Amino acid sequence: MCLIWTQLRIHVIQIPTKVRAQRITQNIDGVNRLFSNVVGRGRNGGVVLDCPQRNLFGTVAKIAEIIDYKIPEGRTEEDDRDYIVTSIVLSDDVIAKAVIVNIDNDALWAKIPASLKEGVNLGSSPSNSQVQQELARRLSDKTEIYFPFNAEFANYTERWSAASAPDIAIVVVPATAQDVATTVKVANAIGVPFFAVNKGHGSTITQRNVKHGIEINMRSLANIDIAADGKSASMGGGVFVEEIIQTLDAKGKSTATGACACVGGMGPALGGGFGRYMGYYGLAADQIIDLDVVLADGSLIKVSATSNSDLYWGMRGAGHNFGIVTQFNYKIYNRPTSTWYYSLMFFTNDKLERLFELVNNLVDNGNQPKELTGYALYLMNPEISKTEPAILWSIYYSGTAAQAQPYLAPFVKLGPVIAVNDTVSYPDLFNAVGSGVDSPVCQNGGSAALFPTGLKTYNATANRAVMDLFKKMVTEQPAFNNSIVQFENYPVQKMQSIDAASTAYPHRNDNLLASWSMIYSPSAALDALVPQYGHQARALFDAGEPQRPLNTYVNYAYGDETVEQLYGYEPWRMQRLKDLKQKYDPQNRFRFYNPIEWKGMIFVAKLLPAAREFLWFAISYLFLCFAYAVTQVASAPASGSCPSELHPSYPAPSLAPGYKAQLIFRNLTKPRGIIVDGNGHLLVVQQQVGISSLSIVDQGNGCVKVSQNTSVIQNANLTHGIALSNDGKTLYASSAEAVFSWPYDSGKSTVSGTGTNVVDITHTSDGDHITRTLLMAKKQQNTLIVSRGSESNVDFNSLDLSTGHCQIKSFPVQDGKATQNFNTTGKLLGWGLRNSVGVAEHPTTGGIYSVDMGMDYATRDGKDISQNNPGDEMNYHGIIGHANDLNQGLNHGYPYCHTAWDVAAIPNHGDLVVGNQFLVGDVNDTFVANDTLNDAVCVHERAGPVLALPPHNAPIDLKFAADGSEAYISFHGSWDRNGSTGYKVSKVDFANGSPVKAPSQSKSAIIDVMSNPDVSICGQIVPYVWNKLCFRPAGLAFNKNGILFMSSDETGEIWAITKVK
Repeated sequence: MCLIWTQLRIHVIQIPTKVRAQRITQNIDGVNRLFSNVVGRGRNGGVVLDCPQRNLFGTVAKIAEIIDYKIPEGRTEEDDRDYIVTSIVLSDDVIAKAVIVNIDNDALWAKIPASLKEGVNLGSSPSNSQVQQELARRLSDKTEIYFPFNAEFANYTERWSAASAPDIAIVVVPATAQDVATTVKVANAIGVPFFAVNKGHGSTITQRNVKHGIEINMRSLANIDIAADGKSASMGGGVFVEEIIQTLDAKGKSTATGACACVGGMGPALGGGFGRYMGYYGLAADQIIDLDVVLADGSLIKVSATSNSDLYWGMRGAGHNFGIVTQFNYKIYNRPTSTWYYSLMFFTNDKLERLFELVNNLVDNGNQPKELTGYALYLMNPEISKTEPAILWSIYYSGTAAQAQPYLAPFVKLGPVIAVNDTVSYPDLFNAVGSGVDSPVCQNGGSAALFPTGLKTYNATANRAVMDLFKKMVTEQPAFNNSIVQFENYPVQKMQSIDAASTAYPHRNDNLLASWSMIYSPSAALDALVPQYGHQARALFDAGEPQRPLNTYVNYAYGDETVEQLYGYEPWRMQRLKDLKQKYDPQNRFRFYNPIEWKGMIFVAKLLPAAREFLWFAISYLFLCFAYAVTQVASAPASGSCPSELHPSYPAPSLAPGYKAQLIFRNLTKPRGIIVDGNGHLLVVQQQVGISSLSIVDQGNGCVKVSQNTSVIQNANLTHGIALSNDGKTLYASSAEAVFSWPYDSGKSTVSGTGTNVVDITHTSDGDHITRTLLMAKKQQNTLIVSRGSESNVDFNSLDLSTGHCQIKSFPVQDGKATQNFNTTGKLLGWGLRNSVGVAEHPTTGGIYSVDMGMDYATRDGKDISQNNPGDEMNYHGIIGHANDLNQGLNHGYPYCHTAWDVAAIPNHGDLVVGNQFLVGDVNDTFVANDTLNDAVCVHERAGPVLALPPHNAPIDLKFAADGSEAYISFHGSWDRNGSTGYKVSKVDFANGSPVKAPSQSKSAIIDVMSNPDVSICGQIVPYVWNKLCFRPAGLAFNKNGILFMSSDETGEIWAITKVK
């Protein structure tokens, strides 16, 4: 008989009558992963919740019989508020009706025996502390327990790949090994899954099979103690690679670990463990001396060559199947060298065949020098090409640059287009080459899926076919643009010198590891496409070595591989693993990480009594319902914190006095322009995706949360601009080449139709600055303002008004109006504006302001002045509808004239002051002063800014507070100088429609509101990939309550900024 989980509604707690059901509905929202919504009101105001149970059927049926329940004639189950009827599926072919009651009638209540009342958990609720004690009474005092409503819960459960995340109900952070064992025993007693976690980097989809489970988070068990003889170290099961390498290196020691600093120390070793010291020491698994292991039954045993030696064999290569490691002794060695040399070389993909020929020569059929590790990556690098994938070839050498040169020389001769190299310590190597804890590859919150293949040698034809597939994928699906193909070339002699039968690791004869690695923002639609591409790629790799079976590295596995592909094809090896599984985990409790399972295997765990499951959920319900319905309703969030606040993966922002900021949403794809509709939804342009609607729930005290993310428009060509008509019924958005409109329903966050082309814009396919900012004027209704920037750093086409470059224009957009051409129609508001992405209308005067980005690589009289010149600008463009406004249609100077900021750094600056326009040259010092083009012309004949802004801060949005007293600017930030700058949200005080600290000479008008605490780390390229160590502001939007929303495009987040009274 197949037991199926269903919904049975059950009265679980008592709440005072004054606490209404709708309030509880709001508070229970955060735990919908465990429970359904509130469905009714019970005795004395109690609530009825959907609860997944089976074993209460008999009790419910007896209660129904006692009270002789029938639905009154003319009423349905839906509108019956006294009793609720639901179906329970007992088996594949048996369906019965049961009744659970909201009994308000005292006479009926009195008929029900106390034993039955207890059977359905009716009665008063325990206190918060009582429930906490019930759950934690068996664990040590320092053990931490977190539920979904705890702020820490999200931090502990966030994973490297959301696509494979387990469903976690409770997090336990054990303080001791015995706490781990006890947690396992409790989970067994109540029949729920458990799942041990260190850093959360596993990406196999088998982890999804954890449903309503307990996460056993190992991070508190992170000791590292070096033995007196210096030959071993005792380490906790929660230690991770960076902690190991830094601790050992400080003592002149080293060992084999994983190749990324952010992964767990033991996790990779359980599946083998590849790293840069393999040539010296072998696999990470080969370093294990002994382990303390919690088994599936909760017992804690010692595992070594002399104690439980059969399991010692299995833990080294298939260890995820047998237990949780709480402590381990590990071989360590005297460090062979104090320095590592690395070289990162980017090649165009026409060099592919020759490059892999050189790599094969280096690998030499497994005889690669022990000091040398090589990596190749296929990746998109816009520094090389925006359309063609590039190849990154990296060499890491344990030694000096001179020692590495003979191995490096053939690749240098091949002609890389970019090369980066240096000599560093081993701990510093990880961050230097992009595998440190702060590197993008280590950040949580995205999605990833790997399809690994073990190889003996590289087949250039197969590798070219994989390159073609990679290009096809990123062309068809730009959302996969951050994906890579990895080719890992470790020195394998030491690994292969160890008897293949001595451990469970099965693939010692492989020389190489190739992995198709898909990296993307979380999306169910993209998840569905992943295996389509991954399986194609693996088939191409496998076809390159048709004589060999497919070997899959278990630590990278996608999760749909066969057990033989994961753990080896030898019959004796398979039988030995089966025997170990039946001996040490007969109930298959460790079945969530590429498990050892075969068709026909039956485990007792799948037939655990339903009563155990009931006990678990009853306890969980009591705690969760009480905490939400009583504690949360009665309390308000403290100033500066919010109940639904997320936590960034980078340092918390610095805030000006009187402000607080709340991270409210993440995992978006390059969110740019944002706007709030009439129903309070936040509409977000996601580059390469389209437009989404975030439903915002006001939690009071300046706190909000996102309750739903809805796709409004799927259009990968939309770049930035977004606006709503004055009546809110038409949505506008822009691509690089057009402005589109759709009829919009703000109540449903939906559009109709495929979009109407409103404004055509001519754009060169490889041109820069693809944003087309949109603003719907309020002073003059049905007037859409469009800003179009330059196509290069210095765009001489902007001198010709007919090109439309570097202009801001307004267009009438009444219904039925024909498509307009940006170049030839519309009213010119300003030109000579390099890239005015931020455009806003003052709410009281109607004046149009913009913020413009100064040029890069500026020179003057042969001197590079680009460090602190030219400044960015705030410009004024008059009032829409005022026909004789002399501020409209002015030339603001670009490409010749720019704003002075650091006057002392400008050669021959004469009488120039901050905010003056002056003649600037490009990197070739092209612009030379003459009678018609000089500083005087720039100062007197071009429209200067109303306010000079700091250079290279890259302002890309501008929004006024409702009363017009403040203008907020998002400074996107720039690295085109010695030291990053910007990366902040600032404000400018206004009075009477103008900046308070005008004239333009003021350098103190900018007041930082929200900034990164260390801007020097923002925008670092490691290598040529954004380092997400900072938020990076893009769009801004106010809602009617004065909350300022900010999108951070590089981190894929939405923040809410609020003034604190």
